[in-house]
Amino acid sequence: MAKEQIAKGVDLVWDSWINSLKTIEKVQEDFEKRALQAFNVQKEFIESSVSGLNAIEEEAKKASKEWQERLENSLQNLGKEGQFIEISKWLESVQEITEKAQNLAWKPNNALLDLFANAQKQIEITLQQAIEQQKQERIETISKIEEIASQLKETHKKLLAVAD
Repeated sequence: MAKEQIAKGVDLVWDSWINSLKTIEKVQEDFEKRALQAFNVQKEFIESSVSGLNAIEEEAKKASKEWQERLENSLQNLGKEGQFIEISKWLESVQEITEKAQNLAWKPNNALLDLFANAQKQIEITLQQAIEQQKQERIETISKIEEIASQLKETHKKLLAVAD
């Protein structure tokens, strides 16, 4: 009877130790999930920023085009054809300058957001690879620790049995 209680005590000690290691593993997995969630939040923010800038850019282009069309219509209504051609050429030049200015204004923002998005993707891929590698190593380590703990249990029980 005493040997059984000693054996159960030995099992309890080693099983508790293994369970505490598994608990630590679960905490690590939780940290990994939270890190990936943080990257998802960043990705969503960058995507919404890109969408927002694209929408603003489109609205600005649309407003500029509407302004030009209204001005052309107003000038056409004046009815002076000779002057309209000259003014129309001038408006085309203004429109071209406006488009170039808008491109110069939007390109840095788009380039910066593209840079952030690409960097974020690369970091996320690297993090996912590291997490997967750690996960595999943890699985192997826990398995080996369980084998060693099993051997230690048996050795511990044998030592206690010899001591009796």
